[in-house]
Amino acid sequence: MFQWVSDQCLRGGRVRRKGFRLLRKVMLRLGNPTVRIEYFGRTLEVPFSSDLAIHTADFETYNSNLRRLCRFVRSEQGRLRYVDVGANVGDWAVLAEPGPGDSILLVEGYPPFDTLLKRNVAGMSGVHLAENYLSGQAAAVQVAEIPSNATNRLVPGEGRAVQFETLDSVLERHSSATPVGVIKVDAEGFDGRVLAGGRRMLENDNPVVLFEFHPSLWRKAGQDFESVLPGLRKAGYGPLLVYDNQGVLLLSTQLSETDLLRTLIRYARVLSFFYFDLMVFPVSRTDSAARFLESEEAFLNRLPDGDCC
Repeated sequence: MFQWVSDQCLRGGRVRRKGFRLLRKVMLRLGNPTVRIEYFGRTLEVPFSSDLAIHTADFETYNSNLRRLCRFVRSEQGRLRYVDVGANVGDWAVLAEPGPGDSILLVEGYPPFDTLLKRNVAGMSGVHLAENYLSGQAAAVQVAEIPSNATNRLVPGEGRAVQFETLDSVLERHSSATPVGVIKVDAEGFDGRVLAGGRRMLENDNPVVLFEFHPSLWRKAGQDFESVLPGLRKAGYGPLLVYDNQGVLLLSTQLSETDLLRTLIRYARVLSFFYFDLMVFPVSRTDSAARFLESEEAFLNRLPDGDCC
């Protein structure tokens, strides 16, 4: 029954889909079993609560910026070295499209997701897993793991003792993923701490960084976006592409444009369930940033006008 309702949420006209999506919300009170979805040519097992298939069906641009970025970096470097922090159930790994010569490191600390992740990436070329939570420094911390809408939020001070590692230390054990060409971080508000723990990697490898800024999650994690900027600039980063939470490119700017960034932060903070995806290039790859921006603008120009009705 759960699988059937999950399938119906994607089929038929708008009214029919809306009806089944409302039914799905009601059924979540009964349980959250695993269901199967089709995702960019691969079958994934995901929690019934996952909105991944719905968002992908509704928004052509949803999360697709990572797919285009990985293709771009592979074309420039001849191979892809990709690190995915907050790998969830493996959907981002599918977008990376790992092939011969590539090396993909998926980092996920939440045990229920690790189980699905292993099944979903089985047979993928060059994919390695690290079952770790990451932070700015290695430490054992008491945290509660709160599942929410097919994600996992950490609440410090309660729950079980969890050993946090730094990204740099994890990469020492998984050297096949270095030098990193692309890193994506989606850590439910802890993104800044994850990047702080990867300072050596950022300075030495100069990867393109894609991370999520979700104001309410950052606030709950005790993180301040502006405090992250000096570390990125010190590591040699500058060019910045800003995407909305549907994956649409909004603008390109520089990390030094603090007034503009404050305006964006204020805008995101007053909206419910809104976030930005931020793609940051090292200054040493400014020309690459310009070429990728040109390709992104061409991609957007090919899209049809949105349906407002």
